[in-house]
Amino acid sequence: MVHYQTLYPDISIELRLEDKMVDLIAENFDIGFRTGYSADSSLIYRKLARNRLLIVASPDFLQRQGTPQSVAELEQLPAAVYSFNGRLMDKFKYYDTNGEESYLHLNAIYKTNEQDGMLEAAISGNMLAVVTAEMINDEILEGKLIPVMTHINLADFGTFYAVYPHRDLPLKSRLFLDVIQQMIGEGTPVWEQRIPEFETLYVTTKNPSVLNLS
Repeated sequence: MVHYQTLYPDISIELRLEDKMVDLIAENFDIGFRTGYSADSSLIYRKLARNRLLIVASPDFLQRQGTPQSVAELEQLPAAVYSFNGRLMDKFKYYDTNGEESYLHLNAIYKTNEQDGMLEAAISGNMLAVVTAEMINDEILEGKLIPVMTHINLADFGTFYAVYPHRDLPLKSRLFLDVIQQMIGEGTPVWEQRIPEFETLYVTTKNPSVLNLS
């Protein structure tokens, strides 16, 4: 947002962060950002980036608990999970050695509606967490967190989309999306570059914010 306003100081921005679905048309927003596979047929969806998952734990945690080598072992370990409005994110899809869909079910001992809270819980050394790559800053580079179970085929956690009401975007919106895409990067998102050798980890398969520009 700051970079965009630096480039185009005459455009004002209203940003709203929500963990619920917002009616962009009814509430007169220009652009929304969502994660997932399903699409609202009344909106235009533009893919911005993939949304990959990884499983992380601290070195202290792994020294005390041992490094899990199987899904069964992983499911026995204490975990931090995201929870909001009764929705508990404790199950994650992966593909077994036969390519069949399966799910790992975390042993949730800590529930939070803050992404940073999940990372802090994992760094504390008391539990592990399944997080999206974009949540990671320098925790892995600094040795605070270690990816585990990297041999499993962990499914992506949907896709990051920009959504908007009309195919013919006004110039201010097109410029904004161009800036966002440049910041994210084409192909491999910039945040994945903070995870060493992430392209070789977790063989992958094939809540929202909204924005008003005026």
